Amino acid sequence: MRWLFLVAVVVLLWLLLSSSQGDGGGDSTPGPGPSGEPDDAGSDAANYGTAGDVAQAWARIEGFFQPGTPAQRYNDPVNLHGEWPGVVGHSPSGIAIFDSIADGWNAAAAYIRQQAAAHPGWSFLNFFGKVLGNLQGQPVNNEQGNSTAEAQYVAGQLGVDPNTFLSQYVG
Repeated sequence: MRWLFLVAVVVLLWLLLSSSQGDGGGDSTPGPGPSGEPDDAGSDAANYGTAGDVAQAWARIEGFFQPGTPAQRYNDPVNLHGEWPGVVGHSPSGIAIFDSIADGWNAAAAYIRQQAAAHPGWSFLNFFGKVLGNLQGQPVNNEQGNSTAEAQYVAGQLGVDPNTFLSQYVG
């Protein structure tokens, strides 16, 4: 119960800080919010939410909010692999190591938006199938995790059915 209170306080502070920051003009590219989370404020209001919302829920599965986890040590909230802006190296298991947490959050949101655009007919179930190793988006249950359970968790955190199209959610 205590963690729920802490999460509520952090979200409330984030919302307060976000609403108090004016439009700085200039660059319209979403950048990190006040806590380093991705700021997708420009997303279409007809959609459910943002790639940043998905990243937040996904980061819980990856242990980002627990001290000492790879996600935290490497500034990589969702344990991405590969090359992304801000990557300064890779762990022995291939997890990207980001220079800053803002870079990690932005890469997570970018990956989610990329996948939503590349696979507009994929649900959260398909997306997490790919995340866990099936390039065709089929369910996976392996040493990395259970894609159905992860999709159900993230979708549940976002208040949608896991069969919801990721592209519909993030726009």
